[in-house]
Amino acid sequence: MSGNKIKMQEVVVQIIEQIRDAKYTPELKIRIKDLIQPDDITSNPREETAGNRDFLKAMLMAILGAAEDLYGKGEEVKIEYQPNFKDQSHSQIGLGLDAAGNPGYIIMIIGKCANTWENVFYDISHESIHLLNPTINAEKTEVIVRAMEEGCAVKFAEHMYERHIKSFCNAPPATSPNRPSGGQYLVAYCAAKKIPDDVLKTIRKEFGRFSSVDDKEKLKLLAAKYISDKDIEVLVERFRYPSHHY
Repeated sequence: MSGNKIKMQEVVVQIIEQIRDAKYTPELKIRIKDLIQPDDITSNPREETAGNRDFLKAMLMAILGAAEDLYGKGEEVKIEYQPNFKDQSHSQIGLGLDAAGNPGYIIMIIGKCANTWENVFYDISHESIHLLNPTINAEKTEVIVRAMEEGCAVKFAEHMYERHIKSFCNAPPATSPNRPSGGQYLVAYCAAKKIPDDVLKTIRKEFGRFSSVDDKEKLKLLAAKYISDKDIEVLVERFRYPSHHY
């Protein structure tokens, strides 16, 4: 970019600093600040530089902190805060291997469609909800994930993008399912977005995790003021992951 137009990576640096200054402990604020080195952050987030890697780590720490502030502390699991770029269509969480080749910690994988800072920001926001209570390779296992999980992930990502990115970038996030082709992601989001965040926090506390919201009557008691019976049916339904998903 040229002239007086601010570079997107500079915008995202400012955003992460603002998020960091929210309600975090002094220790976490310092950790995030120490990871942000603006002079070594390039316009391509997938470029392997020390500045980019550190800033991606700071971004994940800050956004996950924002998710916990809204919906409660995450599960006590070991998380690798360094997002990994992969040549796959979608972003997801997975298992990292320790030195012996055994699964040792949770990792975040960023898919190839997120190739700008604003789209990486969106995907990290979405996947941060899954880090609250990780379910690994949900599309390949017998573990049942309820649609509330993905509805809340899209809701949080859309909220973060709208609040922090939209005023600097007119383009919608490339990986957002908030479009006619969004399938079950879109349907779940349209139901979940009606529920205030403080109520979603209570729902997560009552069910233990968003992915386990499977009791229609219990959900109705907690959220009937905001959603219809049809919405409840949508949110307790098993989420069917497509082979090519967002």
